[in-house]
Amino acid sequence: MKHANSKKFKKKENFLEAKSRGTSAFHRKEYGMAVKWYSEPGDAAVLSNRSMCYVYLNKEDLAFEDATQCVFARPDWSKAYYRAGVALKLLNVHIHHLVC
Repeated sequence: MKHANSKKFKKKENFLEAKSRGTSAFHRKEYGMAVKWYSEPGDAAVLSNRSMCYVYLNKEDLAFEDATQCVFARPDWSKAYYRAGVALKLLNVHIHHLVC
């Protein structure tokens, strides 16, 4: 029988708290703070959210890195591919401006 205050329970509780704070920061458009909260080890949804924050911060390389990890974590999730597409579009725009 597991105790309610076990390490696993506490870890999950901390993760959910960080995810919630990240979401609140995102809604306030505090993308840097949201990245901090979304940097707790988590799941594909957290990677997806952090990727979008990086897009708003114009850090397209980091956005694409998180989106790619999200695709590997959940290859059946269309939102992961959407995040990767958004990051790639931003990367292409910057590459286009450098070339022209």
